[in-house]
Amino acid sequence: MFKSELAKDYFALFGIDKSFEIDAVALAERYRFLQRQSHPDMHASGDPMEKRIALQYSGYVNQAYSTLRDANRRAFYLLELGGIAENEVNAFPVDQEFLFEQMMLRDKINDLGDCDDALSVIEEVSASLARLQIDVEAKFLKFYQQDKFEQAAPFANCLQYLFKIKEELDRSELKILEEG
Repeated sequence: MFKSELAKDYFALFGIDKSFEIDAVALAERYRFLQRQSHPDMHASGDPMEKRIALQYSGYVNQAYSTLRDANRRAFYLLELGGIAENEVNAFPVDQEFLFEQMMLRDKINDLGDCDDALSVIEEVSASLARLQIDVEAKFLKFYQQDKFEQAAPFANCLQYLFKIKEELDRSELKILEEG
């Protein structure tokens, strides 16, 4: 059973439509079901081959889940399924206005140490990131739904930028809170 499941794409594995928009609750429920079914402990009494396959399958389920639950990774995966490899997606240029806006956000993050009210700036940057993400996801979705993968690719890159900025913001916030 597990071997045939490894040949499926992540969407088929989880029994959901191949789409950028997903039902996160249904995805999580299916993940828990697949994990219970495939967890290596469930196959502890099996032969070595069965144990190895269960371990591989469990890893595959984890990888699929982490890809599908994250908008950035899901966008790249959808483009890969559409015939555009990740390194090719990364080569697509990003809108100059978006680049300017994300550079301004990075500057605000870099200047947090000099702020009188760093937590307010963090909230402002976080709100800007959320707004940008909604906008970028909508643009990606529009092109993806029309099977215009090359037009969708730059927006996958934008999602990647936003993910990295969010990571920077989270690290900076943690540092400020620790220094408190």
